[in-house]
Amino acid sequence: MRGIGAGGGLPGTSGQNQQPFFFTTPSQRNNLVVLRYQQRFVEKMLSFALQYDHVLYCMDNETSAQEAWGAYWAEFIRRQARQAGKQVCLTEMWDAWNLKADEHKRTFDHPERYDFCDVSQNNQQRGQAHWDNFQWVRTRISERPRPLNTVKTYGADGARFGNGRDGVERFWRHVVGGAASVRFHRPDSGLDYPRLPRHLSGQRENLNP
Repeated sequence: MRGIGAGGGLPGTSGQNQQPFFFTTPSQRNNLVVLRYQQRFVEKMLSFALQYDHVLYCMDNETSAQEAWGAYWAEFIRRQARQAGKQVCLTEMWDAWNLKADEHKRTFDHPERYDFCDVSQNNQQRGQAHWDNFQWVRTRISERPRPLNTVKTYGADGARFGNGRDGVERFWRHVVGGAASVRFHRPDSGLDYPRLPRHLSGQRENLNP
């Protein structure tokens, strides 16, 4: 890693967007030395993933990267899929806790690039703000609606991002509010397995009366 990070290491975390690793694409720093290895890695991953039709592709995890970074990899993956005769569904997961932040609009406002939206970071919110922000997203994409997924529902007793009640309330607000997919995050940031079955069965009862 010495070629892309000072002193042989990488600064900060991906959420801080300080790492040269996330600036390699042609419209950024055009670091072809590193980019070719990144491309080979993604091609290898796709050689397995494209064998299956149920895989959803997310460009990053809680990122603050430039828009060009995710856009490049979205097009790269879609092009590889077309060549393999496959259709893929893509999204990006931003780090901002406020869904109205500009970085989230890079997904909401580009249905031609991203087939669904991940709104997991809304689960840093509580109460009315949690509900209102999610409904704001639904309104924003209403002209070209797409699935809204939340794969990280935070909240567990002793956790950093809300207690167990917060987790349950966030889960149900998204279910009732129109999310396409809702999932508790892993312990200890989310609820553990013994508490899941009653919420999942309750979800089925409400959606399939």
